[in-house]
Amino acid sequence: MGLEVAISLLIISITIVIHASGSILWFRIQFRHFKPTALKWKLRKVMRVLIANALFLVILNGIEITIWSLVYLVLPGIEEIKTFEEAIYFSMVTYTSLGYGDITLNPTWRIIAGFEAINGIILIGWTTAMFYTVLKNAGQKYRDD
Repeated sequence: MGLEVAISLLIISITIVIHASGSILWFRIQFRHFKPTALKWKLRKVMRVLIANALFLVILNGIEITIWSLVYLVLPGIEEIKTFEEAIYFSMVTYTSLGYGDITLNPTWRIIAGFEAINGIILIGWTTAMFYTVLKNAGQKYRDD
């Protein structure tokens, strides 16, 4: 079980670095729009910013899901996942904590799926906080006329 935990913690560390890097990059881009001296925004600009933010965050989480799926494909002895599509599906269901149970890993590797779920809960919470911050700032810029 020590190897499985070590692999899981390594992947969690990698995904946190990716999420942190993406967050910093995205906030740098977004905060250019939120300068205190900037004029108020019309609804169309608020919608563009919120859509861009949502899409960026989905892509960021998608990258992390893909990393987990690649781990499932390369680990020896995971015979339950045979294709990249199955790996992405299993990883997405696990990362989001849906846990349909139609694919389950063998006892040797199943603890990794639990660690992915923990990782997903943390990073989706982080994603929600980022989206809320942008939404709050965009709401302060909005003017209705």
